[in-house]
Amino acid sequence: MKQVILTFDDRVASQLEAVALLKEYGFGATFYINRFEEKRPEAEERPLMTAAELRLLAGAGFELGNHSVNHPDFSTLDDAEIEREIDGMERMFAAAGLPKPVTFAYPGGPFCERAAAILRQRGYLAARTNEHRGYDPETDSVMRIPAFPVANKYPGIFREAVAAGQEGRVIVLIYHGIPDAALHCSTAFAEFKMQMKYLKEEHYRVTGLAEFLRR
Repeated sequence: MKQVILTFDDRVASQLEAVALLKEYGFGATFYINRFEEKRPEAEERPLMTAAELRLLAGAGFELGNHSVNHPDFSTLDDAEIEREIDGMERMFAAAGLPKPVTFAYPGGPFCERAAAILRQRGYLAARTNEHRGYDPETDSVMRIPAFPVANKYPGIFREAVAAGQEGRVIVLIYHGIPDAALHCSTAFAEFKMQMKYLKEEHYRVTGLAEFLRR
């Protein structure tokens, strides 16, 4: 069966608009949660999901993953700082009554080898990048799972992802807001709906990351 791993980044509240559609189609997904502690520029401020909304997502069977606390470039951090970013998010999950995360999304998308080693030590199952290519479970490390970021910034990338899937790769998709106030990260709901309808009609199996790995 053709496989899509569906992921959402940054805890953007408009992602909740997509959840009813995912439920209707029987699709799973992973929502990667982070908390920006410093105030974001006003032009990029986005309403974020509350702890109560995150609990509803988890209760509905969607995976919640770790996306760090402050969303820094991990290549600029030492090991102790990486640990604090990962551990800080785990503590926020615990404080909110959420299941401990078991997968991770590298902030901004680039792979970080030192972070991968730390995640392995902490028992994480996998980590996702945004390397714009299909995922080959036979050759790609589970700590470096590539993905296609679907957003205004990358026109045509959904078609590129589908083409990669036709070559026998697993398609991993990244969405942000549906839509998003940060326009480069945005996907209009109508466009998202059309893409999900295509996956349903073409009989793709659509899951979150941990569900795929545990199949």
